Amino acid sequence: MKSTYLLFTLCSLATISIFSGCKKKGCTDSESYSYDSDAKEDDGSCKYYYGGKTMGQLDVGSEVDLNSLFDVYVDGNSIGLLSYYFPQGLSCGNPQAVGGIFASGSHVVRAVGSGGSPVRQGTVYLAAQDCKVVLIENLALVGGGGSPGYNCSGGGCYSVTDGAQYSSYSQCQASCGGSSAGYVCSSGSCVSVGSGAQYGTYSECQASCGSGGSAGYSCSSGSCYQVSSGADYTSLSACEANCGGGGSVGSITFWCIQDLNCGNIYVNLISYGSGTISSYYSAQPNCGSSGCANFSNLAFGAYSYSATSDNGCTWSGNVMIDASCQMIQLTL
Repeated sequence: MKSTYLLFTLCSLATISIFSGCKKKGCTDSESYSYDSDAKEDDGSCKYYYGGKTMGQLDVGSEVDLNSLFDVYVDGNSIGLLSYYFPQGLSCGNPQAVGGIFASGSHVVRAVGSGGSPVRQGTVYLAAQDCKVVLIENLALVGGGGSPGYNCSGGGCYSVTDGAQYSSYSQCQASCGGSSAGYVCSSGSCVSVGSGAQYGTYSECQASCGSGGSAGYSCSSGSCYQVSSGADYTSLSACEANCGGGGSVGSITFWCIQDLNCGNIYVNLISYGSGTISSYYSAQPNCGSSGCANFSNLAFGAYSYSATSDNGCTWSGNVMIDASCQMIQLTL
């Protein structure tokens, strides 16, 4: 009996040893580039890009000529001077971009133009084992920049108080590819249109359209606009009394063209109120669309905004209200 038991025990141990020896070892982490899908036991052989599992790469550049060199900073630390732009598009890993390796998470990217102006800044989220391209023109303008005018975003033109890419709305539209609402000149008069505008504001249209007469105010679509010539009224009060629109007011709609992985975005229009972006659109939505952060009945003039999100993304910037609606696309 003892011999039989001993023999059974030895056989059992041999069987366990054989099966244990067949258990394949290797890298079991699917995020590693050395991942082995057949491995059942991790042997510490996993290898990762960017020097570690939780690391990634940020490359900063521009796809438009911003007429300036830019010192680039990430989290307050200089990472280089950007002296190129990439009109054919910027891919991660381009040696002429300014980049570096960083831990995954949120980072503040700041670009300072020659002589300290303009200054653009934004917060971006870097995922582990990812290489992310950050375009300077998509960062919010937070200082300097020179003359007012228009910038292009998401195929549409919007007015800025400084740091303008284009001096006129028509120039912006010609390059931007959008078809925003505004004004066109017809037979010496300015006509409001829903798309294909030549000018972003009534006053800009009037200045180029050839209408005669004195400076003052004119009425269009229930709102009063200041004009340098061809005025319908000599004072704002006289215009508002007859225009029927309740004064020179406009609105702002903040929106996103894709899921930025930021969660809900909370927009604060400083000294006015707040709204929430809870949806995104594949193309520019209509003014006041649901899921956007919408602000209405805003007196014409300059406003500042800031935005935060559930996942730590942040934005800030300025916007000039001088037309019925401004569309502001938030990007990373």
